[in-house]
Amino acid sequence: MLSITTWTPAIAQTPTFGWARSLGRISSIVEVAEAPDGRMVVMGMFTGTRDLDLGPGVMEIVGGGGNSTFIATTQADGTLEWAVALTSTSGINGSNVAVAPDGSIILTGSFRGTADLDASPTSETPVTSSNGNSDWDVFMTKYSSDGDFVWGFSQGSAYDDLATRIAVDGSGNIFHCQRARGSFDMDPGPATVTFEAGTNATGVMSKYAADGTFQWYQVIGPNANTMRVLANGNIIIGFPFGGQRTIGTAPNTITLGDETVSSAYGIVRLNAQGVPQQGVYVPGIQSVFAAIGADGAVTMAGAITDESDLDPGPGTNIHTPNGVYDPFALRVNAEMEGDWGVSWGDDSSDDIESMDIDGYGNVYIVAKLYGPYDVDPGPDEYLLDNVSSTNCYLLMLNAEDGTMGFATRLMESETGFLNAYGIRLAADGTIITYGAFRATAPVDPWTDSFSLTVQTVQTEEIYICAFDQAIGLGTQEAPGTTVPTLFPVPCTDRLTVTGHEQALPYRMIDMTGRAMLEGRLSTGPSTLDVSLLPPGVYLLQLHDAQQATVHPFMKQ
Repeated sequence: MLSITTWTPAIAQTPTFGWARSLGRISSIVEVAEAPDGRMVVMGMFTGTRDLDLGPGVMEIVGGGGNSTFIATTQADGTLEWAVALTSTSGINGSNVAVAPDGSIILTGSFRGTADLDASPTSETPVTSSNGNSDWDVFMTKYSSDGDFVWGFSQGSAYDDLATRIAVDGSGNIFHCQRARGSFDMDPGPATVTFEAGTNATGVMSKYAADGTFQWYQVIGPNANTMRVLANGNIIIGFPFGGQRTIGTAPNTITLGDETVSSAYGIVRLNAQGVPQQGVYVPGIQSVFAAIGADGAVTMAGAITDESDLDPGPGTNIHTPNGVYDPFALRVNAEMEGDWGVSWGDDSSDDIESMDIDGYGNVYIVAKLYGPYDVDPGPDEYLLDNVSSTNCYLLMLNAEDGTMGFATRLMESETGFLNAYGIRLAADGTIITYGAFRATAPVDPWTDSFSLTVQTVQTEEIYICAFDQAIGLGTQEAPGTTVPTLFPVPCTDRLTVTGHEQALPYRMIDMTGRAMLEGRLSTGPSTLDVSLLPPGVYLLQLHDAQQATVHPFMKQ
């Protein structure tokens, strides 16, 4: 039970090209999520009738009035499996998608008019917005891993109501954030649970069981744009704000900021019932993207427009943009203390397009490249020069200190056109980027071995692309390694680790490769709380700068 294996350490290494495909002339890809079996779930927008499969097959989606939303899945090699379309008489906009542990897919967004939440061709689940075609209502719908409709509902008031984020815990419970106004029924079932939001937009979080049954709601105040449910039941949310904001409902509230704060990003930890426990904020930053690790640490990236303190704690880490604004990245640990903060740029105005983290906390950023441009946030210079009219770069920053791991242009051609709009990291380290291209775009930035070409000259198509990394489990024993001891095995609520000689980062994953807990062992015996992990077999990964070991254990 305590056999030891090693995996490649999470150090800087250049990725290799995996695969790429065009999804044709759709409007955009909004979100990419990973299923437990390694498939990718793609959610996006389109109008009219579109074919997502530009190969020998046909995967046609048919829209309704205004924007329509599609969901598609790809195998790990990019092969399309299935696609469904959600339509409405006046538009339906998907905003976020999540995948449950059983592979089912939950989608949320907003719509006007009459929408059909059951995308199958043989049946309908119509919902109508509260004010017909004039105001937006919120919807949520669930599909099986094969794209079959499971359930769906809508909620709304006499005002525009917009969905923002959705997350799923290890039991399949759904946590949903939205911006509400007016009088709002939070329970989609036969009961009525009224929330009086008032005329100002208010952020509210609600919980639903896996079958869509309403559980509870909490007023959270700001509109969350990132959220994660941790294995211990705590919920982490992140949100941009200005001024002073109160999170929670009296008497259980946390107040962040003051009247001097013009732009900031807040992080709040809530308990399993949505009651705020602790919060922190970083002032002077905007256009923020954020990703939350399994241990609750939050990594942010965006723009600084003035002198900014990238340390939210009592210390200072002052950064001043070289131009009108510069990109930045920072990490706030699970104790809501600043670990590090970095910025980079020149005398131009530069921003990022998107960011994500891998399971070890390394940061991956895609941004437009105007070049020549120094993308190294440290004292060294690493120039990337743009060789085409429109290009982007990929930058990796190390989890420990924000130093540059690697950087590359996403396209080496002098004639192509490529914009990267988003990035997502798979559990095995695969880097998924997506965006738009024109003409012929070589999307292998290392060897120019693969290009995408639009079907019709002078049009724009949407692409999705994968780069492989050697981050995963290996099989060789680690010679000379001090073997930590885990007990009791099997365990129930607590797992104790002894025999390690230093404070080590750890990562606990289930047998699908999904990260459940992360953190750092103390020197000497360390006891980990595993009480909220579902029963099963897990891997405890311990790693330092030279090597890593993996230790299986069983939770009863």
